Amino acid sequence: MGSAGDGARVGGGTGGPGAGCEDSGCKDRSAQADAAWRVLAYEQAADQSASVSIPATAWCEGKPDEGVGEAITIALAAPARIDAIRIAAGVWKTPKLFAANNQIAALEVALDGVPTAVKPPASRTWLEVPVGREVSTIAIKLAEVKPGKMNDSCLSGVELVRNRQALIPLLGVDGGANAELPRALAALQTALLAPGRPGLEKLLEFPFVNHDAAGFFMGAPAPIKHASWKAVDAACRAWDKAVERDKVDESKPVSCPRPADVDPADDRPAAVVSTGPGKIEVIFPSHREVRELWRLHWRDRGWRLSAIEYQ
Repeated sequence: MGSAGDGARVGGGTGGPGAGCEDSGCKDRSAQADAAWRVLAYEQAADQSASVSIPATAWCEGKPDEGVGEAITIALAAPARIDAIRIAAGVWKTPKLFAANNQIAALEVALDGVPTAVKPPASRTWLEVPVGREVSTIAIKLAEVKPGKMNDSCLSGVELVRNRQALIPLLGVDGGANAELPRALAALQTALLAPGRPGLEKLLEFPFVNHDAAGFFMGAPAPIKHASWKAVDAACRAWDKAVERDKVDESKPVSCPRPADVDPADDRPAAVVSTGPGKIEVIFPSHREVRELWRLHWRDRGWRLSAIEYQ
């Protein structure tokens, strides 16, 4: 896995299931983790009694027993400094589920093969394990479990922390993906802004989906899927002609991709979420009811835009 840098939680909030990774990247989880753990995807639920956000997902061991000895391993693409590891042990979706499922009484956290025994709190409180150095691999093993009414032993979140911020993971990419992402976003915005959109073709992945945020205010028309650059080019030529003639039909979906509508004075960062191996969503800040979302895919050592959506 690689990482886009600081500022997000994974396995909690809206980040989805995963483990936070340093900006030099994480390349994979162990085969053992993939085989022995199953993912429970929960809907995000606000908890007004909590001072921090509640993780919306969980990793749960998939064996018929309590899963003692099962582990998740995070392998960084290159040695990187981590200040701390934060772990949400148990099922955190609701207090009731937390109480009903197995309680993780002890974990073994191994940094580059050197294990340390830690005890998570018996409440929905993040466990913080100090690190303060460069590491290459992190393994988190279930060491002791107190059985509950529901026999699932789970971790609801794992964060890698640096400079007091959790780090955003990029799954299934090499370390170069992180450095290339800002350049790719800038190149896309430049191409989308320029007359005739020069250079855009090589930055897109097909099929390409365009679901313009303007549609939210006009009855949310269906997204437009383009099978090829020829289709995108034709759609954009028609769009440019309609704009030039002031004959844009706002009741119809916008079939030509447009640049992100970002206020230059807005200093809020975009959110980056890893959605699968080599795939991310970039969600831009907005002053409107909706936020624009770009989906990108890392392949052939480059980022390709596969969809423009909104949320």
